[in-house]
Amino acid sequence: MTLVLREEPMTLLGQHAQVSIVFVVEHVFEVSAPDSGLGGILLREAPVAVPWEKDYDSIEGEGPTGWPKRFDTSRWGLIAAHDEDTRIGGP
Repeated sequence: MTLVLREEPMTLLGQHAQVSIVFVVEHVFEVSAPDSGLGGILLREAPVAVPWEKDYDSIEGEGPTGWPKRFDTSRWGLIAAHDEDTRIGGP
């Protein structure tokens, strides 16, 4: 795989929306703040007891094509990840 990141115009949100955002949650980050936060913030990866699937594709109207209706995207940029000429992801 050859990963290439490209800046693209927001007019390509329709293509961006074609990349699935379904994944299985198997780990979470546990957050701690030693010394009441004076020791920084620590993240520790921990497995979940029962993995579950997050499926943002199943939430109607919540995909990238709906962003301009929900947010002021006039100053946004779009970064897309490609493998050669195939779009494989983004932010």
